[in-house]
Amino acid sequence: MIIIDKNSKTPIYTQIYTQLSSQIKEGYIANGDRLTATRVLAKNINVSRHTVEKAYDLLIREGYVTSLQGSGYIVKNNIYTPKNKILPSSPSSRQRDKQIRYDMSNSCTDSDLVNTQWRKCMTDAIDVLQSMEISDFSQRQGESILLELISVKLSIYRGYTVEPYQIILTSGTHYCYDLVAGILNKEEYTILCEDPSNNIVKYCFSRFGYDIEYLPMESDGISTEELYKYNKCILCLTPDHQFPTGARLSSQKREKILQWAEETDSYIFEDEYDSAISYLPEANPSIAFYDKNDRVIHIGSFLYLLIPGMRISYVVLPKRLYPVYDWLFNGYSNSVPLVCQYAMVEYISEKGLDRYFRKFVTHYNKKRNTLLSCLEKAFGDKIDILGENFGLFITVSIKNDMSEAQLVESASQKNIKVYPLSPYEKKHHSDIPRIILGYGPISEKHIPKIVELLKEAWLKNGNT
Repeated sequence: MIIIDKNSKTPIYTQIYTQLSSQIKEGYIANGDRLTATRVLAKNINVSRHTVEKAYDLLIREGYVTSLQGSGYIVKNNIYTPKNKILPSSPSSRQRDKQIRYDMSNSCTDSDLVNTQWRKCMTDAIDVLQSMEISDFSQRQGESILLELISVKLSIYRGYTVEPYQIILTSGTHYCYDLVAGILNKEEYTILCEDPSNNIVKYCFSRFGYDIEYLPMESDGISTEELYKYNKCILCLTPDHQFPTGARLSSQKREKILQWAEETDSYIFEDEYDSAISYLPEANPSIAFYDKNDRVIHIGSFLYLLIPGMRISYVVLPKRLYPVYDWLFNGYSNSVPLVCQYAMVEYISEKGLDRYFRKFVTHYNKKRNTLLSCLEKAFGDKIDILGENFGLFITVSIKNDMSEAQLVESASQKNIKVYPLSPYEKKHHSDIPRIILGYGPISEKHIPKIVELLKEAWLKNGNT
C-alpha cells in the first residue's frame, strides 16, 4: 500500500519511490514480482500517471526494478535479504530444521489443552445467526453486548473501569496499532519504544510515517531519566512482561510515566502482550488502573484462549480520543467476523472463558515451575532469569565465556532451538548475551531432558 501526503514538501514521486524501495528491501515485494501498472497505481492513489512513471524510472536507475517490453516493471534479483519474508530453505537449512526436536518459541502453545467449550460456542453462534437471518455487517466497534462483557472483564481482571463505547474489537494486535496510528497525527506525535522491543510497533507506525525513538531498558522497565527529553509522544510499553527482556515496570516508574504523560501532552500505549497470564497470587492491575488523566491507550487479546490462528484483540481508547475515532471511522464495519463475536458472547456469559483461563494458567504454571526448578538445579549461580512471573517465556543470561551466537548454535547441536535477544535491539546494545526460552510448545515431561542437554551445551567443555 502506498500512502501519499499531499501536504508534505517531499515530491509525490519521491514518496512513491521511497515506499516502494523500502518494501522491496524489507521483502514485502519479492524478487521477480511485477509492480502495479502505472495507470492502475496512479488511479488508486489519485495522482497523475506521469508522477508514477517518474518514481518507477528512479527505481530502475537505482537498480531495484527492470522494465520489460510487454511485462511491465519487474523487481530484479538483488542483494537485499528480506527480513520478514519466509524464503524457500536451502537443503542444508531444511535438514537442520528436521534435526530440531525441541523448539523453545515464545509465540505458540502446546496441543495438550483441548478447548471443547469454544468449539460448541462457535457452532451455537452459527445456528443463532442463521435463525436470525442476519446478513448485515458487524457494528463498527463490535457487537455492543460483547463490548459490555469485555468492559466487565477488564474491571475484574485488570482493575479499571471503562465504558463499552471506548472499546474497539480488531482482528489482531497489529490492527490495534494501525488504528491508533490512524487516529493520531504523525506531525504532532513522536513514537517512543522500549529498546529492545517487539518489531510490531516499528513496522506499524513506520508505515504511517511517524518518527520513532528508542528508550533503553533497565531491570525494572524503561529508563525514565530519558523521558523528559521528549514532548508530545506516544510511549509504547509492555509493562508487566516486557518482550523480549521479561522485565516488569516498577510501581515508581509507572507513577513517573503517568506524570510525564500529563505534563507533556503525551499518551501511554499499554500492550498486555502475554502478561494477562499471571502466576502471582496478587491482582495484576494495568497502568490504566492508575491513570487519572485519561492518558492510557490499552491493548488486550484473547489470542491464547480460543484456538490457534484465531485472533480477537481489542483497543481501549481514552475518552478524549473517542471523538477523533468517531469522526475518522464513520461508516466503517468491524473486521472481526460476526460468528466469532456471537461465540465470544456465549463463551464469556456461560463462564467458559473463566474456566478455560484457570485451566490454562494451571497447565502452564506447572511447566514453568518444572523449567525453573530444573534450570536452578542444573545451572545454580551460573544463570540469571528474568520474566518468570508472567506469560510463556523467560529470558536468561548464562555466566560463561560464550557469545550469544555460540549459545544458540551449541543448543542447536543438541537439537534444541533457542532464540537470541539481540535481533530485537535497535540502538542500545547490551554486552551480556541473553537467550529467550519459550515453554509454551514444550511438553512438561521433556523439560528435564532439555535442560540437561542445555547444560551439556553451555557449561561443559570448559565453558564456565
